[in-house]
This record gives sequence, structure tokens and C-alpha cells, in this order.
Amino acid sequence: MIKSLTLKNFQSHEDSTFEFCEGVNVIIGRSDHGKSSAVRALRWVLTNRPTTTSFIRRGTGTVGKRGAAKIGTAEVDIVVHKDGKDVKIVRRRGHELNECTVGDEEFTTLGKDVPELVTEVLNLDEMNIQKQHDRPYLIFETPGAVASTFNKFTNLDKVEGAVSILNSDLKSCVMEKKNLEKDQIELDKEIEKFSYLADFESMVDVYEEIHADINKSEDAVRSIKSIVDEVKDIKDRLEFNKDKLSRLKDVHSKAVVLKKELDTVQKLYLEKVGQKESIAYLVDAIIDGEKSLAVTKEMHLPNMKQEKTLHETLLDIAKDEEKIQGKLSGLTDTVKSIKFAEENIATTKKKLAEKNVSLKEAKEQLEKVDVCITCGQKLVGNAKKTMLENI
Repeated sequence: MIKSLTLKNFQSHEDSTFEFCEGVNVIIGRSDHGKSSAVRALRWVLTNRPTTTSFIRRGTGTVGKRGAAKIGTAEVDIVVHKDGKDVKIVRRRGHELNECTVGDEEFTTLGKDVPELVTEVLNLDEMNIQKQHDRPYLIFETPGAVASTFNKFTNLDKVEGAVSILNSDLKSCVMEKKNLEKDQIELDKEIEKFSYLADFESMVDVYEEIHADINKSEDAVRSIKSIVDEVKDIKDRLEFNKDKLSRLKDVHSKAVVLKKELDTVQKLYLEKVGQKESIAYLVDAIIDGEKSLAVTKEMHLPNMKQEKTLHETLLDIAKDEEKIQGKLSGLTDTVKSIKFAEENIATTKKKLAEKNVSLKEAKEQLEKVDVCITCGQKLVGNAKKTMLENI
């Protein structure tokens, strides 16, 4: 129940309050004194119509510093008694102001819609408000409009909506049923085309067994291919090893030849080493002979002959040594040994050269001797020359 309605700066009302009682309330007054404005104010709070500011009372605005006019603020207060208590609804509209308050709830950003709480508290609808010049309620409406209005009163509009939805769903279901029946007939015809599938099932079993055998065979084939690849790989490696073995055989043959040559050279080397030892022995003997030359001349002359023979032997050794060096080409270890022997031989040659010098000096001294060193007789004629030649 609406207990009071207060209008401030709303159309012709500067500040007016209407108080209502239970039952029917009537607003009486002269024309253009704001009777309809009270109804418009109630409708504005209920529907947020009009959305413009044309209902704000004229002369309530202000002028800004720059001369721009600012409209005033219109306010409608409604006190509603609901559920044993009073609830106040305040609706304001002015310059940059558009808000609504329901009890302790504030709504500051209003659009075209009305907060649901306002409709719930007022418990009114737009059909409950009639304008001044409207026709008598429902008398001149069409039967359908009247029925629609009464349906809203009794909530039959919701039932009709549900029935309409159900009818629509029913029609859809009937159409779907017809389509399914048609599809079923078509499917039955299609199924008849596959009547051979009953026999085909046994064929499928056989095919599956064959397919399993094929898979096994394919696995076996893959295994065989893998083995063939391995055999091919082994064969390639064997061919490679054969070539390698052939090359090794050639190298071995060359090594055998070289070994034979090495054995020959080593044998020759050992012979020369033996000769070298003999030479060393003879050199030692020559040295001993030189020491005893001053004691006895009889031992000196044979030693001189031996030294000559030794010199010739050394020349032969030098010739053989050149041959040995040719054969030892490429054999590093053997060459090193031969070089070592050559150094010893060179040392021996050096010593022999020194001995030759000694022999030459001995000959020069013997040329001055007029007595034979063997028999002690005086040398006459060619006897001295023959003695020196024998030396």
C-alpha cells in the first residue's frame, strides 16, 4: 500500500505531498493544478518514463560562471507499507544526477531499465496506471487484448507460454517422428542390400586367420631380410678382408725377401766382424811388434809383411763394405750397426795409416843401413834393393 507521495520540482509542484489511506483514494482539484502530475510522477518511478528532463519544474536551475544554464533537480518520494514496515523510495533527476534509493539500497547508474527492487516494493505494473485521456479500462480493447490482460492477472500468460512451447515441441517431435519413420524405411531398404553379411561373418573369421598368418609371414620376411642384410654386410667385410689379406701377403712376401737379404747381409756382416776381430788382433800384434822392434830386427820384418797383407785385406773390406751399404739401404737398424762398424774400420784405417808412416820411416832408416838385418853381412850391389822390396 502506498502511504504517501511527495513531489519536489516536478512539473507544477514545487513541494507537494499526497497522503493516502486504505481503500479508494480520489484526488480532486481545478484544471491544471497538478492532479495528473501525481500520476505521471508515480509512473516515472515505476517505468523510468519519460527518459528526458522535460518534467523538471522551470525556474529551478542555475547559471554557471561561464553563463551556461544548469537545470534543477526533480525528486519524487514514495512511502510504501510492505510486510509490516514502511519502505521509502526516492527518485532524483537533475544536472548530471540520475539516481534511485530503495530503503538502504542506492542505484546511482540508471539506464532505461528500472531496478527490480522498485517493482518488487511497489507491486505495480504499467497496466495499473492509466493516463488522463485514456479510454475506459478494457472496455474498448479487443477480446484478445482483454484476455491477455486477464491472463496476466491470473498468471495464465505463463501457462499459455508453456503450452505454446509444448505445442511447438510437440510439432517438432511429430515432424521428427515422421522423419525418423521415413529414415527407418530407407534404412530397412539399405539393410536388405547387406543380407549377405550373415555369411560374410564367417568369411571375416577366415580372413582374420589369413591376415594373422600374413602378419606372421611378414614378420618372418622382415627377419629374413634382416639376416640377408647381415650376411651381405659380412660378405662385404670378407671381401674387404680378402683384399687386405692379399695386400698383407704381398707385404709378407716382400718381408721374406728382405729378411733373406737381411740374413745374407747379417752373415756377411758377421764374417766382416770376424775379419775385424782378426784385424784388431793383428793391430795388437803390430803394436807389440813395434815395441820389440828396437830389441830385435828379426821379428820386425815379418810384422811389416803382415801389415802389408793387412792393408790389402782392409782395401778388400772397403770394397765389400760398399756392396754391403747398397744392400742395407732401407734397413735402418742394420745400417746403424754397419755405421758403427764403419766407424771402427775408419779408426783402424787411421791407425794403419799411422803404421804406414812408421813403416816408411823404418824403410828410410833401413836405406841407410849397409848390413843385412838377418845375417849381419855387408850389403853389396843389388842386395840392399832386394831386401827393401821384400819389406
